[in-house]
Amino acid sequence: MRINSSDRYLQLVIRALQTSVEPQLSPGAAQGIAEIIRTVLLELRKRESGAPELLRACIADGKALQVELLELLGESCPEPDDSRCNTGDGGFENLVQQHALLTERLAELTGRLASLRTGSRSERGADDLAGGLLRRVAEWELSYYERQSVLPLASGPDETHAEARALTRDSLEGFLNERRRAEGLPPVSVAVFEQLLGGYGKQTYRACLRESSEAESEIVIRKTDPLDHMKFGFSTLEQEFHLLRSLAKTDFPAPRPRYLSNIPSVDGSFFTMPRIPGRVAGTFLGGVSDGNTDSMYLQLAELMARLHRMPIDTFSDYLHAHGDASVLGANVRDCYRSNLDAWGRYIAENDFLPSPYLSWMFDWLNHHLPDDERPAVLVHGDFNVHNVLADRGAVTGVLDWECAGFGAPEQDLAYVRPHIAKHIDWNRFIDHYHECGGPRLNPDVMRFCLVYSAIRVNLGGNKLTYNLQHGANWDIRFAMVDLGFSQAFMQMGLRAE
Repeated sequence: MRINSSDRYLQLVIRALQTSVEPQLSPGAAQGIAEIIRTVLLELRKRESGAPELLRACIADGKALQVELLELLGESCPEPDDSRCNTGDGGFENLVQQHALLTERLAELTGRLASLRTGSRSERGADDLAGGLLRRVAEWELSYYERQSVLPLASGPDETHAEARALTRDSLEGFLNERRRAEGLPPVSVAVFEQLLGGYGKQTYRACLRESSEAESEIVIRKTDPLDHMKFGFSTLEQEFHLLRSLAKTDFPAPRPRYLSNIPSVDGSFFTMPRIPGRVAGTFLGGVSDGNTDSMYLQLAELMARLHRMPIDTFSDYLHAHGDASVLGANVRDCYRSNLDAWGRYIAENDFLPSPYLSWMFDWLNHHLPDDERPAVLVHGDFNVHNVLADRGAVTGVLDWECAGFGAPEQDLAYVRPHIAKHIDWNRFIDHYHECGGPRLNPDVMRFCLVYSAIRVNLGGNKLTYNLQHGANWDIRFAMVDLGFSQAFMQMGLRAE
């Protein structure tokens, strides 16, 4: 997978600073520092493109002036001594060092020449020549800064997103009141509206609603990006919405989606749901949050067991209306064979970055397909601490179902094992899973699922990076794919070998 360029990262940081950070700052020192930071970042962008050529030209001009100074002083030009310069690949830092040494040399020569000037009218011609040369060297020192200040930035991918169509407080309020009016409910005003960090598959917002009676409630909004990076299975927001509506008929602690929207005034579909109390129990890269207990981890085992023992018929209405009804009679082997074929077609029909890793992954999976005739079950696909809410040690909700699918229970367990095993004994976790009704596990299927669980996250990361590099997305969150997730995602699959 192609690595993001330094210039691309700088573009993302500058845009995030301008659109997300600076508008939140009150006038004062912090705002002034933010402007300085933006200026420095713009300078670094120039150093990734035209500034090196400019500096090389300045160095060449300075060396020519050095020759003139030596001639006027009656000296020959010595062999260049670059021993104090880094003899690396001629990058910008090496050029800065060369420029600094040349500046030192020119300062020494101009100082000597200035000390020899008499100002006598009888030597006016030679004195004027020396004075003119001194001025030209002074102009040379200024020349880099003048030319650098008007140096154009390297052209990058076009920023085609439409800020005017982003989800706003007003557009959300209008949508909610239209739906509430149709249900005979009183109107609400959106008192608080803010985007939440986290979640790399979808955007997440929190809103506080206030009715005329002053009653308040909180909702969460899950929204696609302007360019949805994955449009396969439950990756699509609409499929996730309908699956959660089906799951809401059970007592499983998952979000209860209320309204689904695809209004033209907003640059992506979204759905709303009541806010579940609690805090996220951890992050994918950072691990668990402080305060998590053994009891909370064992609750995860219990929740997985509850999910995996649900009969497939629980989702019959959903599968007939929005999914693939053939899953109702499929076994684990058939589900994974069908899924691998579908993923292969999806890759062939869409643009991704070239990846030897993905080639290996599909080859390995197709040659290690488990001979498993158990009925398929619903799996979350991303069941881990970063998608779990907890409140005072109790798990209150399991979030983000875009990686869900039908397959083997081992898929969720293989995915979560690296995190869980760092905090409690894995056998204890599995024993509790079985005590709570979780099905018996097959070690060979566990190994297969460890690789399979990496498919979606690797494909998603690949596509997000593709979109960033081609200017289809400008969200700085997705820089973390290159800076952290890619390594973890690839290691996930290779652990099976």
